Amino acid sequence: MAGETGLRAEDLRQQAFIVREPGSGTRSAMESFFSQARMQPRYSMELQSNDAIKQAVMANLGLGFLSLHTIGLELQAGKLSVLQVNGAPLVRAWNVVHPLSKLLSPAAEAFRYFVLEHAESYLAARFGQLRHSGV
Repeated sequence: MAGETGLRAEDLRQQAFIVREPGSGTRSAMESFFSQARMQPRYSMELQSNDAIKQAVMANLGLGFLSLHTIGLELQAGKLSVLQVNGAPLVRAWNVVHPLSKLLSPAAEAFRYFVLEHAESYLAARFGQLRHSGV
């Protein structure tokens, strides 16, 4: 399945999925994706962390549905690959919040600036070939 192009959500029907717990943003995004495709994935395992899901996927226990930024090192090392599924990747908005009454430390301000101004271009530069191609 890795390396194939033009996969449909339906093509994943028989695959076992390793998923986050109900209520997590990743799980909600995955359920929304499959709901729009009118498909119910088969859950084989429910885990509480992205790292646990990555380890289970690397052990060939099923497919995972994770944010691109959480799998960068594993992609570079060739430990994981991104499936090219039509309608994916899902793009979600990130928000940075802080009390207006509090002056941010220089480190916090630098982080806020990076996220708001550079995070998207950073991901595109590091993972550009994947940004529009997979789950």
